[in-house]
Amino acid sequence: MRTLALTLLGLSLLAACGRETSSNVYDSQTFGEATTTYRGTILDMREVTVKNGEGIQNNTTGLIGGGVVGALLGSTIGRGDGRLVSEVVGGVAGAAGGAALQEKLGTESAIQYIVRLDNGEEKAIVQALEPPLHVGQKVYVMIPHHGRARITEL
Repeated sequence: MRTLALTLLGLSLLAACGRETSSNVYDSQTFGEATTTYRGTILDMREVTVKNGEGIQNNTTGLIGGGVVGALLGSTIGRGDGRLVSEVVGGVAGAAGGAALQEKLGTESAIQYIVRLDNGEEKAIVQALEPPLHVGQKVYVMIPHHGRARITEL
């Protein structure tokens, strides 16, 4: 029962590693904040990959959570020194698996838009695939004082 509870805790920690980058989702810290808004036209767009960080060292939640869950599951196998070996192997395997899972959950496809503002400036903004926008489309570019810029339909 204890092992199941800790396994579920580890999985819920990993589930928290995902992110939402849609222009329709606002962070609670920037909700209600006034933004500077410009009109513009999308010049170009390309698909990109957004990651939480680079390398396994940035996946500490998955690394630690996976290691703990793996060690606990390993402790259910064997007796004596065999159990200790199972715990170590389970911990290492769980840490590697947890870090890989966190990286996968923290990676998503997005679109980089190049927008020419009506004042002549050009801005590059990365946001989620939805809502879909297209080259030549007239848009609003919203740039907050904090948080991330976003593009919406005009």
